[in-house]
Amino acid sequence: EKFQLNQKHSSISGSTTTHEIIDERPARPTFRIKRENDVIEIVDYSLLDGIDKVFVNANVNLESLKPTKMLEEYGLPFSFDLPNAKVKSEIIGGFIEQDKDRLPGIDHDGVSLRRAASIFNDNENIIWSTADARVIRIREDSLTKEPVIISNLVNNFPADWNRHENITGKIDFRYAFSSAEGSFDPAKTTMFGYELNEPLLVRKSWFRALPSSEEYLSIENPNVILLNLKSTEEGIILRLLNSNSENNETTKIKSKLFTDFNAEAIDLLGNKTRNLEVIENIITLSLKPGEFSDILIKSLNK
Repeated sequence: EKFQLNQKHSSISGSTTTHEIIDERPARPTFRIKRENDVIEIVDYSLLDGIDKVFVNANVNLESLKPTKMLEEYGLPFSFDLPNAKVKSEIIGGFIEQDKDRLPGIDHDGVSLRRAASIFNDNENIIWSTADARVIRIREDSLTKEPVIISNLVNNFPADWNRHENITGKIDFRYAFSSAEGSFDPAKTTMFGYELNEPLLVRKSWFRALPSSEEYLSIENPNVILLNLKSTEEGIILRLLNSNSENNETTKIKSKLFTDFNAEAIDLLGNKTRNLEVIENIITLSLKPGEFSDILIKSLNK
């Protein structure tokens, strides 16, 4: 795209393009699109066995950028065959629908995502997330007449803009998307974004045969996310988020690590705001839409 010339995004022509299936089953098959000597050189679409997601990796070759006199914006499009679709984008504070919720006077169609977006109609929804390229444009696909998400990967600036950037090497950009029945679900959309952006943490421990796995902390409501867990002199602090930006959520929290204790909600300075209900070592917590809360768990055996 060259916005200074009012030229919208269009397909890059002239590159030799190849398509390849990389069969790594039973782990994953990958569909690869490769454009020789192009800026967006390789795009991989991968399916992992047993996981209902498509993982996308785009490889950008910065050394393929040519000198330009006009700002060039390179984007990767994601278009889905979903009739009568709308798009909600996750930003700080919730979700916006671009046509309805933006301030008047904003004449561009760019959005800076928090983590995810939902493309949906009354019967189906597609959740899309990015880990590395948070600036997107939401436009109409010229073929389907439905929304297309264009992810801004790289900008090519004219030399006289004095950006002095090192445009060497290659950069990978990660994405994922999935589909499900039912309309827009804010909690599932937020959770999907967290799962892509926050990789699983693994801690090695002593080998033991039985049990092969064990649960140490349970939060029964999938819409309530554990953001942080830390140990302090006062006790253990859990930071929890209601990923549902539209409805209240209540959950129960239990752990074999917590016995004979009390629990209280605290503010960011560590001051108690209220006591929480604890029955048979199970904590009950209610959260407002989009609310996060810190919980201090204090042992009574000190």
